[in-house]
Amino acid sequence: MLRVYTREADHLVPQDIDTAALPQADLPIEISPWIDLFNPTPEEDRFVETLVGISIPTREEMQEIEVSSRLYNENGAEFMTFTALINLDTETPATSPVTLILKDTTLITVRYAEPRPFLTFAMRGQRPGGVPCTTGEQIMIGLIEALIDRIADALERVGLKIDSISRDVFHHEDKAGVVQAAWESGGVLDDLVDLE
Repeated sequence: MLRVYTREADHLVPQDIDTAALPQADLPIEISPWIDLFNPTPEEDRFVETLVGISIPTREEMQEIEVSSRLYNENGAEFMTFTALINLDTETPATSPVTLILKDTTLITVRYAEPRPFLTFAMRGQRPGGVPCTTGEQIMIGLIEALIDRIADALERVGLKIDSISRDVFHHEDKAGVVQAAWESGGVLDDLVDLE
């Protein structure tokens, strides 16, 4: 899917683009601070490549990219590929590569999953005065902040679960009394022999 966010005053307006029906000349790139490629077709990739004059990385290229090559400049555009966390509220969290491309004042995002921060940021961006969204750089910073906030929330939830499990395992009040009483009565060695 190819979605273009145009800027109206202080908010974003989304528009899904049918590349077969819309000539490139009709796409208002000068007021489009964000072009979002979500599970893009080859036609959508080519459409955006021709529109902005850069090469869009394929899913395979995004997955195989070396850590040392995740930030690079090509044809006047800045590329950043990172691994996003998805499904954090489920029993099966996963990861998926995301590429951010900053070309002039436009941000192009390429992704094959729907990390929740993309949805929440897009919703806030559509509210007047919701988030700064004048340029692609502001949108990129806002998306990165939303992704970091989501990870921080997930880490906090995991920390609370670990604390709860730790208390259950190590801090039973009666457990200490039982062990002490067994030790004092000399029954600890007998209990250990019985366990063998």
